[in-house]
Amino acid sequence: MLDFVITAKLLIAVSSILAGLAFLRWPYIQQISKQRFDYSAVVLLLFCRAGLFVIVMVLMRFEATADVVVYYDEARRTLAGGVPFKDFFTAYSPLFPYMASVPLSLWDSPKAIMLVAIILEACALPLWLQFARGCFQERIVRNATVLYCVNPFSELTIPLMGQNHVWISFLLALSLTGAPQVGRRVRDFASGFAFSLSTVLVKWLALLYAPVLFMRSTYRKYWLIALILPIVGLYGLWATNFGASALVGNLKFHANMNSSGNLPYLLTIFGVNLSDGPTSAALAGLGLCLLGIVFLIPAIRLRHFSDLVTCCMLVAVTLTFLFASKKAFTYYLIMAFYPFCLVVASTRHKPLAYLPVLVFLGLAGIEPSLWFRWLHSANLNVITTTGFSAYRNQVLTFFCAEIALLIGYIVFVLESLNLALSHHKDITARPISSRSPDA
Repeated sequence: MLDFVITAKLLIAVSSILAGLAFLRWPYIQQISKQRFDYSAVVLLLFCRAGLFVIVMVLMRFEATADVVVYYDEARRTLAGGVPFKDFFTAYSPLFPYMASVPLSLWDSPKAIMLVAIILEACALPLWLQFARGCFQERIVRNATVLYCVNPFSELTIPLMGQNHVWISFLLALSLTGAPQVGRRVRDFASGFAFSLSTVLVKWLALLYAPVLFMRSTYRKYWLIALILPIVGLYGLWATNFGASALVGNLKFHANMNSSGNLPYLLTIFGVNLSDGPTSAALAGLGLCLLGIVFLIPAIRLRHFSDLVTCCMLVAVTLTFLFASKKAFTYYLIMAFYPFCLVVASTRHKPLAYLPVLVFLGLAGIEPSLWFRWLHSANLNVITTTGFSAYRNQVLTFFCAEIALLIGYIVFVLESLNLALSHHKDITARPISSRSPDA
């Protein structure tokens, strides 16, 4: 039932949970100066991610798997002179294979792209800290940062898979921060442009957050222009030169894919066919309705999103998408994971209160592997097949994991919406101590 990979990931998850609780209980975290804390947080993050990467990928010489192998193959094709959508199909932005090819000049391996993900996560952390301190108390920011650095989900996702959702997270953080000395118009324009890069350089999925960031902007016309121009320019150029059919094929590719860890997948236990056109359309409509409801509840009431509300809505939208979309792998949460940690830290004051959260994150980190290795990417209706008795323990365990995962999504969506509506005015940032050890 437990092969080597699942067992190893369980050990990593348990170790991360224990380490996370230990760091959250450490008083020193709340006592040091901001400068020292920020420096220590980046070091801790790099130690956790790069340490595991070196052990597994360098010393133990495990091969890269999952999407990063596709990134590598497409990057190699561009280095050989190939053009995306002309010479080969890509499920990502036309520019992403070119971006992925840059680190290959230093290390011709998929592991080079995985290392870039670790570096980008470390670069994003100071940006997230700058954003968080504008709307949350310092105690919350520090607890959230510790959770962000030491948790089973990130450990099982970033150093072992290196997927491009970290790229989106970095650009999302960049779009939420800005120099305070420049005017609001300039900041909104820069925010829209930085956010557009997540679609221009990575993939369409990033547009999931466009309505939230639109509601956050003050000069929405400037933000929208900055968002639209790069996207229209890039995809218009590709459509003009290589035809629009290839770009449409990119969208159809994602629309036709399925994954575990969501409500539509859970319905397959009742024989629902996710490949059926009308069924797929109906489930997509249901997902859009749920996303619309979650977004409109605060949008109608508040009319403008403060930074705190923006943070909560990034989490609520992400988790609603993970719950309702038939293609929604758990590791998509990486895109808005720091805001998720902020929401969690806002409602929990004791270290042990984080234990259920860490267990949930461990489940989210392991769940895709359970689907691939136990069910071989099959639907839950395998329960009704003749050979079910041979692996029913795996299927039943996986089914319980799916239920727990969906319950967790619902709980954290409600928690995010409650925080957004009850604290729609930004929390005033306060120093954690009048006396700083480094003062």
